[in-house]
Amino acid sequence: MSKELIERNHLSKLIYFKNKEIEQIKGRILSIGGYKANKLILEILEINGKENLINKFRIILKLLKYWAKGNFIYGGKYGYLNGSSLAILTAKVILLFPHGSVPFLLEKFFFIYSTWNWKYPIKIEKLTNLGSQGWNLNLDIKSKNNLFKNNIEEINKKRKLKYLMPMFMTIITPGYPEQNTMFNVNLSTFEIIQRELIKGKIEKMN
Repeated sequence: MSKELIERNHLSKLIYFKNKEIEQIKGRILSIGGYKANKLILEILEINGKENLINKFRIILKLLKYWAKGNFIYGGKYGYLNGSSLAILTAKVILLFPHGSVPFLLEKFFFIYSTWNWKYPIKIEKLTNLGSQGWNLNLDIKSKNNLFKNNIEEINKKRKLKYLMPMFMTIITPGYPEQNTMFNVNLSTFEIIQRELIKGKIEKMN
């Protein structure tokens, strides 16, 4: 990791609120999380490769948005990919292969994520480790349970909880506040996304 990122991570760890205080302003903090994450992604790419990586990032991200929308797997609130998740996935591949061409990086995108073990989160920076204020898998699952449990019919409760609650995909935004951009994914949407990623890999290989 570069010196600039280390320094920024160090500073972010100093931003620590008491639990009661953080709960009072949590909504406002999370509302700007997407903007901050996108800005940080560009900073990370710039530090690692100047303008060249940013140009490739913008081209690939635009192509992937067309792909996701064309295959009806774009829309975070419906449990599909969104702009933030695609940006992080794209940045991850570019950082792994900074000298790759756009076609090469697209091929790697589909190969990596169609075979990824989604028990492991995708991230482009180390987690801030701010306890309850940072991202935590158990807290994410608890939040998801609280969100859905009151809307689930009692007769199908166990089956639906198993269907809805686990974190099938975890793509973490960089910096504070860390968020899982794929929070709304369920078993059905996860399988659809995976199917399209596999199709994309096959098409790129042919």
